[in-house]
Amino acid sequence: MAVHSGLESSGMTHMLSGRAMYDINERWDAGVHTGGLWSNMSSGKRILLGAEVGYLVAVNLWV
Repeated sequence: MAVHSGLESSGMTHMLSGRAMYDINERWDAGVHTGGLWSNMSSGKRILLGAEVGYLVAVNLWV
């Protein structure tokens, strides 16, 4: 429970996410990620979606 300026509130926020990667070849890869964010204090929910592409420029340097 948090108390600020005489107001008390409590709550919990949850996040669940996942990511999948695919190596196209030695230098290129691609991926997708998805997830959800929600709270027991409000009806607001957030859906997370994304995609990514990576290129190996040099050893340990991905762009």
